[in-house]
Amino acid sequence: MKVTGGWLNCTLFQLCCLSVGISAWPDFGLGGLARKALERRATNSTQPAPIVAGASQFWDGNDGPWSSFQLQVGTHAQNIRVFPATSLPYVDVVPTAGCVTGGPSDCADFRGNLFDSNQSLTWVPNSVYNLGIEDNLGLDSNANFGFDTVTLGWQGSGGPTIQHAIVTESAAYIYMLGLLGLNPQPTNFTTFNDPQPSFLQQLNDSNQIPTMGYGYTAGAQYRNNHAVFGSLVFGGYDASRFNTSSELTFPMSEDVQRDLVVAIQSISSGNTELLSQGQGIYAFIDSSVSQLYLPISVCQQFEQVYGIQWNSSLQAYTINSTQHQSNIQKNPTVSFTIGSTTTSNDSISISFPYAAFDKNLSYPFVPSGGISYFPLNRSLADGDITLGRAFLQESYLIADYDNNTLTVAPCIWPNSFQQDIKVIGAGSTPASSSSSKLSVGAIVGIAIGAVALIAGLLLALFLLRRRRRSTHKAQELDGKDTARLPSDAAGHEYKGLPSSPAGAPTALRGIPPPNGPHELLDSGELHEMAAPHKVDYSELSAMNEHHPAMWKPPLYPDHSASEVEGSPAPVYEMPGSEAYSELETPTGTGTWNTSTMGEPEQSEREFGEDADEEPVFVAERWEWEGGVEYERE
Repeated sequence: MKVTGGWLNCTLFQLCCLSVGISAWPDFGLGGLARKALERRATNSTQPAPIVAGASQFWDGNDGPWSSFQLQVGTHAQNIRVFPATSLPYVDVVPTAGCVTGGPSDCADFRGNLFDSNQSLTWVPNSVYNLGIEDNLGLDSNANFGFDTVTLGWQGSGGPTIQHAIVTESAAYIYMLGLLGLNPQPTNFTTFNDPQPSFLQQLNDSNQIPTMGYGYTAGAQYRNNHAVFGSLVFGGYDASRFNTSSELTFPMSEDVQRDLVVAIQSISSGNTELLSQGQGIYAFIDSSVSQLYLPISVCQQFEQVYGIQWNSSLQAYTINSTQHQSNIQKNPTVSFTIGSTTTSNDSISISFPYAAFDKNLSYPFVPSGGISYFPLNRSLADGDITLGRAFLQESYLIADYDNNTLTVAPCIWPNSFQQDIKVIGAGSTPASSSSSKLSVGAIVGIAIGAVALIAGLLLALFLLRRRRRSTHKAQELDGKDTARLPSDAAGHEYKGLPSSPAGAPTALRGIPPPNGPHELLDSGELHEMAAPHKVDYSELSAMNEHHPAMWKPPLYPDHSASEVEGSPAPVYEMPGSEAYSELETPTGTGTWNTSTMGEPEQSEREFGEDADEEPVFVAERWEWEGGVEYERE
């Protein structure tokens, strides 16, 4: 017996070998192409390796410097530098409106390059919404939402590509560069029935990463005399960047908007306690922002240690040149004790030299040049306590969303790094699949057994089909019509089908079409959904008012959101396979005279409960042959 189809031409015996996954058999004439098909199957079953997102090799930001990463957005691709954002589920870029008159001459480069959606062939606009991050800190911003193609890395680097990824355009100076969202939560633009996947989810769904998670550290320009760039791994982590013997793993928070929560048991600098044992607090790790947002009482202790001063105009801690030089010489170190709870025994210590806090503020906070500042800010409530990018300079973060666990560890600083990429949850990089080899005798035995099994199945199928044919012929001889239309209590058959109360096609409510029964849709109703960009919009609040914990730079492009019109009501549509007939378009109108033209067809009437009752007309207009439409007198 032979099976022939397209390129495949082999014996049943050889097909059996393929079905049981045998990759080593004596040469019975199986073509080389079939062998290649088996090899592809083995390759496809291999777990994908983690994706290492290369740093851009730039130090960016107007409150840093910070290590950025490279993206390509749109078609034709535009190079954009961004910061990883652990609380954001999508990609945010700076549009062309992000540079205004009076700004720095190198504004486009200063903001990581601008994205022009008009130059992208794949840009799909949506609407204007709030960006949706750090609203409790007063740092949310309006953004223009849409969809476009996003690729990790520089052009030509061969990085993974995501089609139709959510991309937002935010021009405000709250976020100087764009953001690469790492949060896996979906985005619902109108209802919860059509969630749009996050960038991380799309990488996972397209089988480009082995697990739903990432490993990230922000990098440190002050380390190793030559700077250490940030490290970001999708689906894995780099074990060479942290102390694996001091890592701490604990469950994520149940709040999906603040999931990466750690307990700060204490903060100290030498013998000085900035946050005492027994007064622990919980903090959210969010690399979308750069600073540490801590209670005012803790900030006041930092003021004593570092000589920093609160600038109410800039909403930031600044430092004069004299104190700055003193801090460089003394180099006070601050240690954070982190645990799963404020009182748990399992804890780790992460230390920060003064250089980790020695940053500069530039445009638009100051017109030109820069001033020294300390990346610390005042939180006004427990829910505002946040550890920003400054914390991730000296700590490594692993987010495992498959198991909802969070791992934090102190970074290490060897003279040189040798990447050690591991899969989250596996402890090592994925190994290539291998196939075992069987002896010729074992192969023949398995193949004979498979042939017998297939022959038995074919025989059973043949007998079953023969029996069904006999039954079908008997039904035809009976002459019974299994596709009769429904009738009323008096036995009258309906010639037409009434509409459902909701206006949906009657066939979807359980009445079979005139040509016989058919399979009903499970939902009971079919409707056409609006396209992703045709969405219902609600009234959006304008730019947040001044917040004591918000950096309020002097220049904010006016991109306030406004109320826009909602999408139209759903359009119900019947599939072509279930449509009964198409009525001709009426060509005229006239008056129906019952005395001369008789009563209209039964299909336009509705019977009462008693079949002898006078029919009640449910409509004042009927359509008759010739396309003429009449009205009853």
